[in-house]
Amino acid sequence: DVYCKNGGICLQDKPEYPESILCVCTDCFFGNRCQFYAKGIGLTLDDMLRYAIQPNIAFINQSIIVQFSAGMIMVLFVAGLLNSLPAYLVFRHPNYRQNGTGMYLHVSSIVSGLAISILAIKFWFVVITHIYQSVDRRILLGGCISIEIALKFCLHITNWLNACVAIERVITVI
Repeated sequence: DVYCKNGGICLQDKPEYPESILCVCTDCFFGNRCQFYAKGIGLTLDDMLRYAIQPNIAFINQSIIVQFSAGMIMVLFVAGLLNSLPAYLVFRHPNYRQNGTGMYLHVSSIVSGLAISILAIKFWFVVITHIYQSVDRRILLGGCISIEIALKFCLHITNWLNACVAIERVITVI
């Protein structure tokens, strides 16, 4: 269908000269023309930025909200990597990984650095695909599936590793 994007089904009130058109979107897509994608943890980046990002407008000319969000994401990215790097450097030595806690914290430092990197990738993916709406549907679906799964996986693994550290410390104290 020409009007509805990303495989959306077009419903018209009149077959020849419609006065109102409604798009029924497939999974991961929304918007009046199914032009946006979203699937994720709680409130998605799309939900927060969908009306702030202006299509076909260069990033430098986007609203202050979009530019501020980009700045904050980059600050979080740098802070997250600076937080993960010292832990990785400490726990990479075998002496500090002799017990479970050291191993858990070593892997957790790697996974949390990966998670913050994926978050930054997701942000820029959302911004770029909203600005350039002519992006191929397969790329949008691939991003919807792969980025979200990778981000969820990293967040859940980090939480499980931190829980393992807590359990091991409780057992050590008891």
